[in-house]
Order: sequence, then C-alpha cells, then structure tokens
Amino acid sequence: MHVVNPYRFDLIDNTDTKGLAEQHKRDDMANSFVQRTIHPLDSEFEPDTERHTRFTETQAGALVCHDYERRQYCRIYQSEVDLDIIRRFVDRNFCSHYPDVTVRYFAQNWPELCIIAFTDTHIPIGLIIGQQTEPHIGRIAFLAVEKRVEAELIYKRLLQLELEKMHAIGIRQVLLKPLDEQTRKKLLRYVGNAPLRYVNQNGEFQFHI
Repeated sequence: MHVVNPYRFDLIDNTDTKGLAEQHKRDDMANSFVQRTIHPLDSEFEPDTERHTRFTETQAGALVCHDYERRQYCRIYQSEVDLDIIRRFVDRNFCSHYPDVTVRYFAQNWPELCIIAFTDTHIPIGLIIGQQTEPHIGRIAFLAVEKRVEAELIYKRLLQLELEKMHAIGIRQVLLKPLDEQTRKKLLRYVGNAPLRYVNQNGEFQFHI
C-alpha cells in the first residue's frame, strides 16, 4: 500500500517504518513552514493547514501569505506563464518604467522578489517586482494593483512583503522611483510617514530595513 505525500509529490511505502518516521518528520517541518509563512502580517494567526493544502502554491513552496478573511493570497513568481500577468499590469505601474525585457529579466532572476496577489479564485489583483542591485541595496521596479479591489491595503501588503523578502537576502537599503508626481503623492499616502522612509535628492523613496 502506498500513500501520497502532499508536499513532495512522490510515493512512500508505509510498510517501511524508518521511511515513515522520516516522512512524518518532513511533514512536520512542512506544516511548520506553512504556519510561519502563511500570514506574516499577523504573528498570532492560526491557519487551517488542512484546508490550505488545496493550493498548488503551498505545495510548491511559492505561497507568501493567505488572507482567509478577504479571500486573497500572495505568491512569488513561478514560471513564464506569470509573464502574461505582469504584462496586464504595465499600464498601472507606479514605478518609473523599464523596458519589458528588463522587467522580465528582474522577475526571472529574482523570483523571490516578484510577488503576485490573487483572489482565492486565482484572479491576479496586484504585483510587485524588485531586484538586488548591490549586496545590500535593492530596487523596487514594479508596483501595480487592480483598481476594483481594496487598492490601498494591497499596495501596503505587497510593499511590506517585498521589504521582508529583501531583508531576508541581506538587503538593507531599498529604492523606489515613482513614475510621476501624481504617483508620488499616491505612494506617499500608501507608504505613510514611517521613520525608515524618506525621499532622497533624486526624488526616490528610500527605505532602510
């Protein structure tokens, strides 16, 4: 008899006692990972891991957070299929524009810094893309959210998740250049007056994380 491990996509013979013990250990680690990453915005949040395993993103390790109340989740870039999603948001990008080929380069070379927000029905509603320009310096090159959703909340969440991801890989200074004065004012409202944020002489938002 064989049982399917939902986290590894392979088969384990449950007559092998040693193999099962090791498998249970891996499952416990996987559950622990989901507990830590499923809702980083609320450290006391208790996720339903059984229900959560319905998401392919969880099994692939791509999920960043899942908001059950608002029925939304965020995951990192997974494949070239996501490039179509990025193209949809080009006209909504709040950041100074890069050529399409450059944005594609950022997403494919720093997939952990390309975070996409979805509804629970897998409709993309927001996107943020970053890059690591130097060992301790990063840049946010793309930030866009669908108008028909709680845009301010999604902007703040994507920005927070992006800064957390950048900090995890050693980045301590993050730059974001607004597209124009109108987007600068909107971003100022979304970013707020946090002490770790200021506008430098080049008109860029600068974060120290």
